[in-house]
Amino acid sequence: MPEAPSLPPQVVAALQRHLADRGDPAKAREAAQQLASQHQWLAAAGIMRHVLTLGPVAMEDLTSYANCLISGGDIEGARRLVQDVAGQQEAVRKLARVFYGAAALAFAKGRQTEAESIADLFLPHEPYGRRILGLEVPADDVARPSAMEDAVVADFILHAIADSAAGRLVPAGKGAARAAYEEAFAPHRNRRVLIIHRDHYYPRKDSDRTPGPDYFLESAIEAGLDARVIRSDFACAIPAAADRPAAAAEEAEIRATIETWRPEVIVYDAFGGAGRESMTECIRDLRRRQKFQVVGLFHDVWSDAIREVIARAADDLDAVWFFDPVATSPQLRGVARGVATVPPIPERPFREARQRTTPSRDLGFMGSISISNHIRGLWLMEMRRRGIPIDVVTGFPFSPEAYRTIAGFAGFLASCRVSLCICGRNSEEAAIPARIWEGIFAKSVLLEDDTSHVRHLLTPFAHYIPFRTIDELAFYADFLARRDDIREAIATHALEFVREAYPAVRIWHAVLETAAKARQP
Repeated sequence: MPEAPSLPPQVVAALQRHLADRGDPAKAREAAQQLASQHQWLAAAGIMRHVLTLGPVAMEDLTSYANCLISGGDIEGARRLVQDVAGQQEAVRKLARVFYGAAALAFAKGRQTEAESIADLFLPHEPYGRRILGLEVPADDVARPSAMEDAVVADFILHAIADSAAGRLVPAGKGAARAAYEEAFAPHRNRRVLIIHRDHYYPRKDSDRTPGPDYFLESAIEAGLDARVIRSDFACAIPAAADRPAAAAEEAEIRATIETWRPEVIVYDAFGGAGRESMTECIRDLRRRQKFQVVGLFHDVWSDAIREVIARAADDLDAVWFFDPVATSPQLRGVARGVATVPPIPERPFREARQRTTPSRDLGFMGSISISNHIRGLWLMEMRRRGIPIDVVTGFPFSPEAYRTIAGFAGFLASCRVSLCICGRNSEEAAIPARIWEGIFAKSVLLEDDTSHVRHLLTPFAHYIPFRTIDELAFYADFLARRDDIREAIATHALEFVREAYPAVRIWHAVLETAAKARQP
């Protein structure tokens, strides 16, 4: 236990309450939380270990104890905890986030040995970790090459591309009837659409690599809409309380534009997010006096917090726009509005990048690694351990300034002959990031951890290469580095497919039709 006088008064008070009544778990938890807030991790772990003896073990207490052990560097204590819970499926599942998240953060900060030590505690015990190691490979639900041999894999990929081009595989590519999309979209042409979109996806992190307002404006104009965009931070990303004068000015711009230009549809990024209640009320007020539809745009729908935002906002929306078809089930089935699940079309900056950039990297990865998407860290950690060559640029706060813009990001992807995209966010969930489409538009072959998410939109082995284990990843990375012919065939077919199957008119038709039908009886 640290010396009490060295701690802030509120911490000392919490410790005294705990010591006066060591049988009260609430007082013990408070003391542990206060110590953790001062980074007194091992002292906090000692108190949480005591909490676990006071009655039935609560999962929240168990994960708090694990977090204190890991944050304090007590690897042996963490190892004993893993041994204690081995076989308890729910405990293992919950603790995986703590251990994998800590490992991913250590890896992202360059502490490879520490990261491996933490990950090794859990990789053999949890299904996703066992999958990475190849100890527990999931059953195939897509056709795969029968062996990891060059000739077998090359022949399999070429046949997959031929079948996809002929329309024999799902989803259909060639012959996807662009003319039919154009005809179906005709009633919506020239409709006034206002796009309210965050100018920076992570405004406080000086990063702008996620589909921004220009993506949506460009595709709306390409589809034939009369579109405008308002670049927003306070309406979409930063709580208004952070800068009330600036937030008020932004609200005034939104209100004036809606009142004077009178859009028929508003596409609103992250509508209803916490701290933006004033903007929600602004839209409600305008709808009492004007007629327009509201579409809530949500890029990644994989966390409970985002699902809660959507559920709260549902009554104010005519439609919800996701990029990820799997995100609509099962947690969001209660949303009583239409759901459009279609990807963005961000080709222009990546087309420009590939025209000015010569591929110089065999394999590259760019993306954030954090406790929220720690599966990426695990794969990259294992790649480094196995000596699989890859150029890695991790996201904020570790990425160089050159890669923090769309142009810089596009240039990096265009320089990669193959790009690694890891859709798994944690040991339980996955989401479709925009990087899938961006990599295809950069003509970089997509190498992706195998999830059902991507299979809704692209055909395995024809448009991208899925891998299930670190050994498969090692083989495909080496194979694609050596086989220019196969790599070029995949990249060319994937680009043709996305242009054919997901033109701007299809995207906007899905969104506008969904919104138009949502409030009909």
